[in-house]
Amino acid sequence: MRTGYTWAALGLAVLLLAAAAQAGWVMRAVLLDVASLWPGWVVTIGPLFIRRRIPRPYRRGARSGPAAAAPLILLVWVFIGLGLHLAGWGALPSSAGNLAGPSVDDGITSAALDVEMDGAVELEGGAGQLYEVDPMRVGGRTAPARSSEAWVDGDVTIHLREGPDPGWFGSGGWRASLSTSPRWTVIVRAANLKADLTEVNLTSLRVAADGSVRLGDPSGEVPVDVDGELVLEVPWDAAVELTGPGRVGPGWEITAAGRRYAGKGDSRYLIRAGPESDLTVEQWRGGQEGGEG
Repeated sequence: MRTGYTWAALGLAVLLLAAAAQAGWVMRAVLLDVASLWPGWVVTIGPLFIRRRIPRPYRRGARSGPAAAAPLILLVWVFIGLGLHLAGWGALPSSAGNLAGPSVDDGITSAALDVEMDGAVELEGGAGQLYEVDPMRVGGRTAPARSSEAWVDGDVTIHLREGPDPGWFGSGGWRASLSTSPRWTVIVRAANLKADLTEVNLTSLRVAADGSVRLGDPSGEVPVDVDGELVLEVPWDAAVELTGPGRVGPGWEITAAGRRYAGKGDSRYLIRAGPESDLTVEQWRGGQEGGEG
C-alpha cells in the first residue's frame, strides 16, 4: 500500500508540473529540464536494483526493496529540477535562449540597445559582459531573444528581437542587463517595462511601454522620451525639465514649455512625454519617493 501511495504522489507531482506549464505559471521548458536530469535518476536509483540482486541472507534490512524507494527518489529529482529551473541554471535546456554579448574590454566607448517585442522586459545594470539576456521563468508566448550587432569603430548598436517560434521555450518576456562601462543609448518598445538603470550611464532613453523606470544621476543633458502609462523615478536632487503631460511632486515650477525641478549641478534630464502618455514623475532618495502633485 505504501508503495502505491509513493507512485501516486510522483504521478500527481508530474501532472501538477505539466498543468503549471500549460497554464503559463512556469515555462514549458521546465519539463525538458526535469527530464534532462535522467543521469541523476540512474545514479541514485541504480544501486537499489543492484542491491536487490544480492542474495537474501546478506540484505536483512531491505524489506520494501526498490519498489518503494524508487518513486520517492524520482519525486525528489522532480523538485530538484524545478528548483534548478527557477534558479536559471545555465546547464539546463531552458537556458538555450540565453544571450551574452562581447567582453567590455573590446575597446567599446559607447553602445546602443534597441529592444522591440510584444512581452515584458526587465532591464538593469551590472552585466558581466556588454549585455546579457535571459528568458523570464514564467510561461508565455514570447520567443527567446535574438541579437544583431552593428559595429562602427568603438561604437556598437545591439538590436534585440523575438525569434520566429517560442516552441518549448516561450516565456513571459526577457530579463536583460547592461554593463556599467560604456555610455548607453537605450530604446525599448514593449508591452511592459520594469527597469532599474541607476547603475547605467545613459546618453539618452526612449521608452514606449507601460511600467516603471528608475534612473540614477544624470551625466550632461540626458533626453528621455516616454510614451505609455509609465512611472519615471529620478534622484531627488537631479535637475529635471518636463515637456508634455505628466504628474509631478512638490517643488516644481511652471515654465513656458512645461515644468522644471531645479535640482543640483549642471546635469539634467530632459523629459518629453508623448501626447497620449500617462506619465508620473517621482523623486527617490534612499528608497523614498516624493509624492505626486
